Amino acid sequence: MKLRLLGDYVRAVMAFKNWPIILYSRFIAQKGDPAIFKHRSGLALLCRARTVDWCEIKDQVMMPIYRRVFTEIIKLPVNSTVLDLGANVGGFSLRAAQANARCKVVAYEPDPSNQEVFRFNMWLNNHLRGRIELIPKAVAHYEGTAVFNCNAINPAGSSLVAYGPECTKTSVGVENLEAVLAACASTSIVVKMDIEGSEFEIVRTLPGNIWSHVRCLAMEIHPSPGNMSDEIVRKLGSNGFVLVERCGADFFFSR
Repeated sequence: MKLRLLGDYVRAVMAFKNWPIILYSRFIAQKGDPAIFKHRSGLALLCRARTVDWCEIKDQVMMPIYRRVFTEIIKLPVNSTVLDLGANVGGFSLRAAQANARCKVVAYEPDPSNQEVFRFNMWLNNHLRGRIELIPKAVAHYEGTAVFNCNAINPAGSSLVAYGPECTKTSVGVENLEAVLAACASTSIVVKMDIEGSEFEIVRTLPGNIWSHVRCLAMEIHPSPGNMSDEIVRKLGSNGFVLVERCGADFFFSR
C-alpha cells in the first residue's frame, strides 16, 4: 500500500503542473477542498471536496490502460467517434477531444451532480467543448426511463444498480447501447465504459454484429454474485476482441 501511494505521489508530480496543491489536498489533508487540477497537457479539471473525484482523475491520467486508449484515439481517422459511457466529470472526454481533433466525442452521464461539474470542466477547457456532446442519460441494454441511484460521496459509483442507503434516487432517461452504436455514422469507434454493473447485461445481449465497428474498448468491470469478469472476457472474445491488458477492475480490449 505504501509503495502504491508513493507511486501515486511521483505520478502526480509528473502529470500535474500544480502538483503541490494536489499532494496536499488529496494525499495529506485527505478531505481536501475543491481544487482545479492543471494537467501538463493544458487540461484543467475541477475536483470536488469530500468526494472520490481524485480517484477518477488519477486513473484516467495516470493508469497505463488509459494511456493505451489515448494512443489508439490519436490514430483515429477523420469522422471517427469516441463514446464515453459513464463520463463522470468529463476527464476522459476532454482528454480524448484534446488527443484527436478529427474525432467526435459523445459522452453519456446520468448523474445530475456529475453533469454540472462536466459542464464546468468544458467551460474551463472552452477550446475543446465544440468537439464534445454531453448526453444526460444512462446507457444500458434497453431504452426508456429508470430509477438511478446517486451517491454524493462517490459520484463515480452512482448507478442503475441498487446500492446502500447513502444513495438518493432520481429518474433518468436510458438509451440502448445497441441503438447508440448503430446510429454512429463512423466506421471507427473507441468505447470507454464505466457504468457500475450495467455492463453485464449489455455484453450478454448486444448482437455480435453491432460490435463490428468498435476498434477497442476500455471497460471497468464491477463483479457481483452471478456477474463475473471472466464471463465478459469470454463473450467479448467470441465477438473478436482480445484482452490486451488488465489492471485491477480495468480491462482493455482490442481487435
